Amino acid sequence: MFYILRCFFSSLFLLISLTVVPPSILRWQGVRVFISSTFRDMHSERDILVRSVFPELRRRAAPHCLYLQEVELRWGVTEEESERASELCLSEVCRSQMLVGILGERYGQVPPKPDLPDLPQYSWVRLMEQT
Repeated sequence: MFYILRCFFSSLFLLISLTVVPPSILRWQGVRVFISSTFRDMHSERDILVRSVFPELRRRAAPHCLYLQEVELRWGVTEEESERASELCLSEVCRSQMLVGILGERYGQVPPKPDLPDLPQYSWVRLMEQT
């Protein structure tokens, strides 16, 4: 698993280092990266991403006017919102430009079909349900 993460982030580092934009048109752009894993495990892997990998990615991306923001819902879902966890997670995925899935030995849960509003940003979910 660490090998896959290392390859992914090495590719991202390379992409950032190869991005050459003339200084006259540089504008800061944000890139949201949603981190997905089961909630009860993978804490150390998520901690490594948040404490080590993303600060380094931000440092390397800054000269190119890119700001990377990790979307980490471990701390963002309140007790009142836990019934809507699937909808909240899917909303954040829709708002993100990248998704990092951390896979391990645990399968997590298979939530019931989410009751999502009929909005265009959820069209990909309905397509997945048809397959």
